[in-house]
This record gives sequence, C-alpha cells and structure tokens, in this order.
Amino acid sequence: MSKLSREEVRAFLDENYYDKGAEWCANVLNIAVPTLYTKVSRLGISSRDKMAEKSCQWEDTFFDEWSHKMAYVLGFIFADGALVRNRNSYRISLYQNNREYLEGIADLMGLPRERVKTYGEESVIPLGSKHAGQRLYDLGVRPNKSHRDDPFPKVPEECLSSFVLGYFDGDGCVSVTKGAKNRTVTYFDMCGQKSFLSGMSKRIINSIGTFSHRIRQPSIDIQVWHFNLFRRAEQQRILTWMYSKTPYFLKRKKKTADELCYLSLRACLGVREDKINFIRSNYAKGVDWCADQLGLSPATIKQYMSETGLFKEKLGRIWRFRQRVLDIYYSKHGMAYCAKKMGLAPSSLRIYLKGRLHV
Repeated sequence: MSKLSREEVRAFLDENYYDKGAEWCANVLNIAVPTLYTKVSRLGISSRDKMAEKSCQWEDTFFDEWSHKMAYVLGFIFADGALVRNRNSYRISLYQNNREYLEGIADLMGLPRERVKTYGEESVIPLGSKHAGQRLYDLGVRPNKSHRDDPFPKVPEECLSSFVLGYFDGDGCVSVTKGAKNRTVTYFDMCGQKSFLSGMSKRIINSIGTFSHRIRQPSIDIQVWHFNLFRRAEQQRILTWMYSKTPYFLKRKKKTADELCYLSLRACLGVREDKINFIRSNYAKGVDWCADQLGLSPATIKQYMSETGLFKEKLGRIWRFRQRVLDIYYSKHGMAYCAKKMGLAPSSLRIYLKGRLHV
C-alpha cells in the first residue's frame, strides 16, 4: 500500500482494526505488528468501546425464560458446551465441527453469525456474560462438567422434548446400516454421565410411557456411560417425540432419523388387519413398493392380495382399461399401437387378444 496520510491511516484503522485484527492491518499497511500498536496508541484508537458494543449484540437474558429455543440450546450446551469461571464473570463456549449448524444456533440466540469462529476443523461460539453464565450455573451447567456426575436438570415438561433433542444433536447418534444377510440394522445412542442419563430416561418415560433401554459403561477405564435403545419401534417413538416441537435440528441426524422412522412402518403396522388395510390403500403403487414399506416379501403381499380379493379388483381394472383401448384404437391403428398404449409387447398383446377372443 502506498504511503498514507495520518487521517487516512486513522480512517483505515477505525474501520478494520477491531473486526479484522492487528496482523491483518499490519500486513495491509506493510508494517510490523509492534509498529502498528504504536500507531494505534498515538492515534488514540481504542477497541474497548467497540468490544463493549460487540458484546452487547446478543441478549444475555436468552436463558431467563423457558421456551423451545432456549431448551434446545441449553440441551446442546449440556452436551457440547463449556462454562468457565473467569474472575467476576463467566465465559460460555459452544463447540461443533459443523459451522453451518452453529450459525443456526447463533440465529436462535439472536447473535450475529460473525460470532462463530473456526479454528482448524472445529467451530465455536465464544460468549462472555456474568448474567447468562450465572443463569446457566443455576440451571445445572457446571465448569468441567465432563468430569462430574451431575443430575438431570429441572426442565419443564412442555420443553423436555426440545431439551433432549438439543442434547442428542450434541452427544447422540442414530444410524441405519446393512448387517448380515442384508438385514437392516438400526442404532440409537446418547452418551454422558450415569446420573444425567438415568434422570433423563425417567423423565422421558414419564412423558411417552415405558420402553426397554439400557444404560451401560463400555469400559471402566472410560468415565462415559451410554443410553441405548434396541427395538426399532421404540427408537421411532422417541425420535418422533423429540422432533415434534423442535425449533431447530442438525440436518445430518434428522435425515437418518427420518430414514429410521420410514423403516419403522412395519413395527407400527404389526397387526394383520392393519397390514391388509395398508395394502388395500396403496396396492396401486405396486407389490414391490408395498413389500418394501412393510418389510415383507412380495410373495406375502400377493398372498394378502389374494385373500382379500384385491387381485380380482386389480385385474378387473386392468382388463377394463385394455378393453377400452382395444375398442377405441385397435380397428384404426392396429396391434402395435395398442400394445404401446397398454405398456405391453406386441407378442404379449397377441396372447391377450387370443384369450379375450379378439382375433
């Protein structure tokens, strides 16, 4: 950069010194960083006012009143957040590898997206507030929480599903994979401390009813416990409950959760009559589609269709359609044209015509 006047340097630093940093400004001005600090001091440029203005750009009363947004963010802080006591104040940090996800969290909290900082592969929202930090402490968030066995916090019933989802998006896992003999295997897990997971399971049971689960410690050398669900129908029930009122979610996990719930249709339609009603409503989409939805073989679907008379009904519709095509087009356009209309090969139509006494 060519040599600038004192007023131009001051204007440049006023605009860029705080937002872009000393190193960036020194590089643009082609001077050493210590020299830049000297210029900043002599020009009377102070970042304190801008720092105060920046720190006030979010509502540190965000955690004062319960809401689905507040409960979701609080659950995420219990999983992937940190609270540090800093002299007479608190420092709050929210960590995630997905920057886009943290930008959505910033939107929920009323923060500018510029607050999200990225260091290598990890992104973080750093916040400093005595009021918000004290409120989080009162809600149960503790410094060094990974090394403590704190109980589950007191979350209002109406916000519980959003809180659990926030925790799940931080320290939870859901997967759908192919196992032995091409069988679909689903997995649901949340990790944390034993007292927290035990309290959470009791609160969920009070909300949606009993379900079989296990809280286990894979290794005594690792002070982490896991909350597991093994039955697909119960995995689907909890996932549906968690996503019922959420203001936000991690897209990657939501996509897998939707896939699991899609596969769980068979568990929801366990009664024979329900399966027959499902086939009756959807058999027009094809035998293979119904078989895939219900987790049954195409032969079993055909057996259901035969028992309920759906085959006769379907064949009757096909025959009426083919007869209508033949009546309208056969005499004018011939066999090849009618076969194309019906989606058949000409040879197949010839056999059909012999059976229907048209040739």
